[in-house]
Amino acid sequence: MSIAVAHGHHFSIDDLDQFPDDDGLRYELIEGTLIVSPSPTLLHQRAVMRITYLLAGACPPGLEVLPGPVDVVLGPATMVAPDAVLARTADVGAKRFDDALPLLVVEVISPSSRLIDPNTKRAAYQASGVEGYWIVDPIEPSVCC
Repeated sequence: MSIAVAHGHHFSIDDLDQFPDDDGLRYELIEGTLIVSPSPTLLHQRAVMRITYLLAGACPPGLEVLPGPVDVVLGPATMVAPDAVLARTADVGAKRFDDALPLLVVEVISPSSRLIDPNTKRAAYQASGVEGYWIVDPIEPSVCC
């Protein structure tokens, strides 16, 4: 289950950079609220691998597909880690996406993200100007935008 943690004031991306990256948890921020998610399941990872493979096979020159988690900064207190991204090759190479946004972000929905991905994250991606957002459901196979 994902947990949103409030501690009296909003977290910043600098705070998030201080969290461990080897504990098996995924840390994301949406408007200063910390969202902590458990390690993905095997079914989730299979779906990430397959969608990444299919997108990469259809990717035209000048674009790249990257499997997540990939940090994407959407605002001063919002940084998410989608499961896959499609981006311009010229925008790949930095630590994370912050100056240029991916063209498409893909979230593979998990039991822990069933409310966050289609609601909170969708709104954050739309508000920041991300052009495409897909939600993949590996339990009831589907892709929605």
